[in-house]
This record gives sequence, structure tokens and C-alpha cells, in this order.
Amino acid sequence: MGSLLVMSKLPIIILKNLICLIESFDIQNITTLFARNISRVIMCNIKYYIDETAAYFGKMLGEKQPNTPLEKYRDLLPDRWKKQ
Repeated sequence: MGSLLVMSKLPIIILKNLICLIESFDIQNITTLFARNISRVIMCNIKYYIDETAAYFGKMLGEKQPNTPLEKYRDLLPDRWKKQ
């Protein structure tokens, strides 16, 4: 929950920094800086959702009980292969 709070404040912090830098940069530098900061926000969001999705599937798969007998898995090993 804490990471969500940080992520929601990140665009505001970026915009404040951009406003402070407007007087000292020309428009090309401002545009470049803005694009870099926006890409950081997007990457943070993507990483957050990937982590959350991986945790969800890990939890879901960890709770699932296998119903295949162990002998079936044993048949997949190379020493049980039959030559055809």
C-alpha cells in the first residue's frame, strides 16, 4: 500500500521540478527532461504491475494442489523413455 502512495505522488514531484527548471533551460531541454521523467513514471508503473501480477500468480499456483500421481511425472524422465 505504501508503494501506491509513493507512485501517486511521483508525477506531482516531477511537475514541481519541471516548473522550477523552466527559467534556467530552453524549450528543447525542458521537453527532453519532461520526456525522461514521464518515461520513469511509466517504467515505475509497469514494474509495479508486473511485480503484483507475479505475486498473484505465485500465490495462486502455490495454493493449487497437484492431482497427477507422481508416477506419471517419473515416466517423463529419460531413463524411462522407450526407443521406437
